Amino acid sequence: MALSGGTVAYATAVQEIKDYLLVHDKLKDLLDEYLPSPTPGSNLEKMKQFYQSARLSFAFTKANINELFSTYTDANAIRIYFGLNADSGTPEPTIIIAACEVSQNGSGDIITATNKTTNSSVPAKQYPRAINPKSGYNQTNFDLGGDTY
Repeated sequence: MALSGGTVAYATAVQEIKDYLLVHDKLKDLLDEYLPSPTPGSNLEKMKQFYQSARLSFAFTKANINELFSTYTDANAIRIYFGLNADSGTPEPTIIIAACEVSQNGSGDIITATNKTTNSSVPAKQYPRAINPKSGYNQTNFDLGGDTY
């Protein structure tokens, strides 16, 4: 698949999310086994808390994305960074969305991406309030269409 973002069939998307949940659950189990009581405040404790989070998705509004594009008029894409937010004291996954300008090759692959989100009046957007999957979902029964907030 090209980095510029191809399409993904519904069944493929569901399977890839199930595969992620499987790896995530296995990692959570290993962390309990190998890091039962990490030193409070240590990087190992932060890692364990981060990976034991049930966060699976982030929802953001069209208005937030439109604001980035209306401010950074030379932007033609968004860039999504994975991050860690520890504002609550417990590290949780977050994402940062930045407006960027991309160039593509003849196949449509993105070959450069330059961030444009430097204006302090409209900074990059952060979505620290991630959404857990629908209650009861796991790596075997996840369904993208039925996952609600």
